[in-house]
Amino acid sequence: EATGIETAAMEYVQYERKIVQDLGVVLEGWPLEEPLTRPSALGSSLGKLETLRNALLMGTCKFRKISTEEKAQRYQEWRAKIASGEIVDKPRRERSDKG
Repeated sequence: EATGIETAAMEYVQYERKIVQDLGVVLEGWPLEEPLTRPSALGSSLGKLETLRNALLMGTCKFRKISTEEKAQRYQEWRAKIASGEIVDKPRRERSDKG
């Protein structure tokens, strides 16, 4: 709903690039101690999955559209973290039809 794109799908590995920068939304209220990760990586512990599910259903964990200014600021912060080595940006895969 936040993106206005029915086919939008969550991307955990490249969240900053594909969700924040490409779609202009952020996920707020992540309820777990672990950093943002796909639910399947949380293991088989029902407690964590239920906590996440409940937060999504109650609206305490939700997507929010961000302004152009906030998006630009986040982009600068993200690029600075990549430059400093604090985070590693996963490069895009090479196209299979590249000549």
